[in-house]
Amino acid sequence: MEFLNVSRNDILVSVKPSYLDKKIFEDLILPFVALTIDVSIITLTVFKEPFKSAIGVKNVVILQCLGGLGYTTFKLCNYISAIIWIKYKVRFTIVISTFYIQLNYFLYNVNFTVPSIITYWRFMLIVYQRETSAFENIALAIFSLLFNFICLIHTTLYATNLSQSSLFTKFFTYGPMLEDYMAWFDIAPQVISGIIAFFMNIGILVKIRIETIKTVARSKSYSNEVTLTINLLFHTIMPLFFIFYANIYYNILINAGIESPIAAKIYHFLELSYLIISPLSLVLFIKSYRNYFFSSFYKMNTIFVSSVTGRIIL
Repeated sequence: MEFLNVSRNDILVSVKPSYLDKKIFEDLILPFVALTIDVSIITLTVFKEPFKSAIGVKNVVILQCLGGLGYTTFKLCNYISAIIWIKYKVRFTIVISTFYIQLNYFLYNVNFTVPSIITYWRFMLIVYQRETSAFENIALAIFSLLFNFICLIHTTLYATNLSQSSLFTKFFTYGPMLEDYMAWFDIAPQVISGIIAFFMNIGILVKIRIETIKTVARSKSYSNEVTLTINLLFHTIMPLFFIFYANIYYNILINAGIESPIAAKIYHFLELSYLIISPLSLVLFIKSYRNYFFSSFYKMNTIFVSSVTGRIIL
């Protein structure tokens, strides 16, 4: 749809009142739980031993949690802001609503790109015994997200395809994958980086296996690297799954006139579950975190049972 004689700033949109009820679980409760887990793990890693002394593990954990923290914080702020906007019946130009939607996509992509960036510097360190500089890591991050950023700006300022979301009555978006190259700008970096990171993680596991065979004495230290690598492997596979699932469904099946509410619900359920699974995987995959949380739970359970039975266990 073209707006040849109308300024983008003259097109006004509003927030849907139904948004607060429909999205209370996925845009408020679930992000809050995920944010709480991320903040708890970051705090534990920075201030408590033995986590703060394990530099390699520490950096991976903090970076991975920060990726999710940015996305969940935005979703929480979005929901809280929507309460105010609906209460005071605030109206926006379509440029603002489009920017909000695209910023959400951008932060979503950041969350999925972080494991690939972590994988790169671990690959260089373990396979080539070379530490990457801060400049190199920042340059890699910028390059990985450059096309997503271009898509954000281009869609906000120039896109003419109207759509609507659960939040806004209208916003602009890019066209289908077969018609608009901006759709490829938005997903290609995650697909490419995810595939490259997948093979890098396989390379790391092979390297660790070779080194473990050479010396048994270092097998304990290498076991931590194995669990970290498997964790990152999981987080490079999941974004690829979501990207292929979403784009096959939204860009191919829907455009072909095939729409399945069940397929959409499955996608949203898996996507929302990943917000919780992402930080929890750190606890499940890394032994030191797993032991800490299991021992803490055991102590709490022991105290509870003791208080019920009236016995004191010191």
